[in-house]
Amino acid sequence: MIIEDKDNKNYDISENLVLNIITGENNKLFLSCDIYDNGIFNRVDFEINDNNLKVIYINTEVENAKNIIYNLIDNTVSINANKITINLDSNFKCNKDYSFNIKFNKTLNLEHASKFRCDIFDKLDKKFCLYYIKELLKSKELYGNYDFISDNANKILEFVHITEKPRIDFFINNQNIRYDLEKAINVAQDFLDEMNIKINIYDLINDGTIIFNNGFKNKNLKGESTFDKERNKKIIYIHKTNDLIMTAVLIHELIHYYNQPLDDNRTLASEFLTEVTSYGYELIFLDRYLSGKYKNDAEDIFRCIINSLRWASFSTYAPVLSLKLYKNNILTFEEIEKNMKLENYFNEMKDFIKSGNKISGSLWNIIGYYLAIYIYIEYKKDNSFSNKLLELNNSMNNKSFMDCLKIINLNSIDEVFKKGTTNLEEYSNFVNSFENNVNKKI
Repeated sequence: MIIEDKDNKNYDISENLVLNIITGENNKLFLSCDIYDNGIFNRVDFEINDNNLKVIYINTEVENAKNIIYNLIDNTVSINANKITINLDSNFKCNKDYSFNIKFNKTLNLEHASKFRCDIFDKLDKKFCLYYIKELLKSKELYGNYDFISDNANKILEFVHITEKPRIDFFINNQNIRYDLEKAINVAQDFLDEMNIKINIYDLINDGTIIFNNGFKNKNLKGESTFDKERNKKIIYIHKTNDLIMTAVLIHELIHYYNQPLDDNRTLASEFLTEVTSYGYELIFLDRYLSGKYKNDAEDIFRCIINSLRWASFSTYAPVLSLKLYKNNILTFEEIEKNMKLENYFNEMKDFIKSGNKISGSLWNIIGYYLAIYIYIEYKKDNSFSNKLLELNNSMNNKSFMDCLKIINLNSIDEVFKKGTTNLEEYSNFVNSFENNVNKKI
């Protein structure tokens, strides 16, 4: 039972506070406040309604909290463009001996409203951190609400762990020979025509779909395929670097554009396989540059693929381990320590949670890298495999995940993991041969 308290009082500002902005059905906005106060975890959820916050859920660890009395002293919300400003000063009385306070004034960016996490997470003690991780897993926020991930947590953890085994000597040539923009467009168009991808690049440039820019805020980002809600159209942004990387990124993003639904609502199969086709076509394209004057640049990108896979796997290990242990109801300090150092676990989980990532997002890339390598190896054995890749590209929005895998001769999740492991070792040996200028055939 919840009773509203009309008495106005002043309360201290809470320090151990995690805020979450969540979008619900019909684009309703909700504010979730997780607070750790005097060794006790509390949670309050608000609906953002008519420029105010309405309490819709309260949960506390404190004992004998039968009637929670609350008082919202300051309670205002204003939305301006993509930003929301919230003023909240509140007290929640759980029993005669315990109450907790929430007080803050925050401006948040609504573009990240699906999950916003304030940068105070690293101030929390380990007990609260573990409790909060469990709450995120319980609500499915940490892994993106995909039963596929939860059902295969054990296999995914093994798969992620295997990525650490193959070693490559990461070496960048830093050659980056200039590659004229017009030439890059023509080469990309020739490749798409060869692969029977029905796209006219110049038409997309002329109608404003493809935009070449001078870079992104994230310096590691070279391109992006997105859906512009204001213009109600798909848009591709490419960092104009005038080198082979730019051309490869252009092809990569064009494949995303090709299989992106007009309403931007991807299916599970589409979300998990769009990186497969983009990286698959990218590797097939770059293969022809493993000799000639662009050889070093192509080798760098081949090498970066496996380095990116290793990084995606590393950043996902602790969250997937958490999911596995949580499913088995043994997410404890003792069980975590059997798999990794507690200090490393909490550092990695803090980085993952504060970034706003989900396991699903990392897994898209991991599966993308693994299966792209598989596709490249199969293509090198028989170039006609590109027909299967095209069929996959055309099917991911209207067929199930498993039916899509069957298109490329994979009949089960176990086979995906098995092939991925074998191909990763073969690909690693292939990439390691570059530095000796041996260029083994794959």
